Amino acid sequence: MEDKFESIESEIGETRKKLEDRVKAIEEKIAGLENKIKKLRKSNRRLKKEMASSREGEF
Repeated sequence: MEDKFESIESEIGETRKKLEDRVKAIEEKIAGLENKIKKLRKSNRRLKKEMASSREGEF
């Protein structure tokens, strides 16, 4: 009975470790995507300014 209990505890520990690793990987991916979003927003603002200044030159 005690061996079965230890086996279950071991499985729980392994599963927990796997899940923690997955969560960490997902958090890292999210951080990477957030950085990409920031760069795209910055680029978008720059392009909007360029378009606005080029329109001013047309008139």
